[in-house]
Amino acid sequence: MEILKERLKVYSNLNEQISRAKASAKAKELIAKAKRFDASLDAEVLKQLKELRKNLIFEVTTAKRFTPEYLEKLKKSLEEQIREFETRLKSYTAASQNTAWNNGQELADGPLKAAGLVFDVPRLSTELLILNQDYTADLITGLRDETINQINGVLNRGMLAGKDAYTVGREIDSEVLGVKEERGISYKAEKIVRTENNRVYNMSEQGRIEQIAGVIPGLKKEWAAVIDNRTRPSHLAAHGQIVDWDADFEVGGHSCSYPNDPSLPPEEVVNCRCRMIPIPPEE
Repeated sequence: MEILKERLKVYSNLNEQISRAKASAKAKELIAKAKRFDASLDAEVLKQLKELRKNLIFEVTTAKRFTPEYLEKLKKSLEEQIREFETRLKSYTAASQNTAWNNGQELADGPLKAAGLVFDVPRLSTELLILNQDYTADLITGLRDETINQINGVLNRGMLAGKDAYTVGREIDSEVLGVKEERGISYKAEKIVRTENNRVYNMSEQGRIEQIAGVIPGLKKEWAAVIDNRTRPSHLAAHGQIVDWDADFEVGGHSCSYPNDPSLPPEEVVNCRCRMIPIPPEE
């Protein structure tokens, strides 16, 4: 009898190891999928930004000699292009956040189902998704206004100083549009899209884990950072941290429910690429 009990224990432990291995493999697969989506997101935003930059710089650098009357026409034309960019970016980010909302729930479901757990839980309500989409749209509107005001400032100073169109165009490119500089619209737009998209992803996963925990007790979650030279030291330190599904992670001296949690300060959230992995309950 004791031998039988021991064999059953070994068999149970082996099954648990296999289940956890399957869950881990599925989590890696879904995180890889999320990385590919992030890359496509970055590429599309960069494409839109390059198109805007090209059109704005061309119009300014080929402008006639600045006069107050001509300058107002130029400002109006540039503003129209920036507003068109705003509309396209809002539409794209809303669609991408819909995808992130579904992908986050998939990362909660997939590993647990791969481990053999069975549950039938309705999909999350989209109330928080819609709230975050509205918040993102407000950020983009703010960036639009900031960009228009900065460009108008450079144009006004250029006319007052008697600068030629090419020089003014170069100043707008370096001071306002800046593809690499952190003060430029390009950096700020990418930051907004990436940060808010990943917030939706992790927020939906946390919500989904909370739902599943209602029917499967004992769930845990693990912080999963991207391991490269762009990752914050505090997030590298959090990598592999495992807590109960309803407990907080400790990251950079702060508590949070999930990566990109809005309760975290900006230095722990902006451009964060971290994910969570659901951990099946122990046998």
